[in-house]
Amino acid sequence: MRTPSSVRRHLQAALNHCGNTHTVDDVLQMVDDGKASLHVGERCAVVTQVMSFPTGRRLHYWLAGGDLMELQEIEKRCSAEARQRGCVAASIIGRRGWAKKLGYEEMATISVRKL
Repeated sequence: MRTPSSVRRHLQAALNHCGNTHTVDDVLQMVDDGKASLHVGERCAVVTQVMSFPTGRRLHYWLAGGDLMELQEIEKRCSAEARQRGCVAASIIGRRGWAKKLGYEEMATISVRKL
């Protein structure tokens, strides 16, 4: 997959905030393999995954970087599409300020300690 450098920068910035569990190339491979979806705006990039649980499917916003206003528009569009495909909820991992701006309720926190 040929990916613009701006998309790579947005994804790397998001990965930096969530512990660098993957490389940008790992994420793009997951998109190519159908394990994640990449949503690209003019000034942002978002990676989502649909997760299945016994109580229903959920859209998970895994990585997001770039312009917050544009991210808000992508989130609205992706959530509407997910609802049409049977998802019952959406979750987000990210900075508290972004989750709040996007209208998400905090349910838990993730803390990390190097070993």
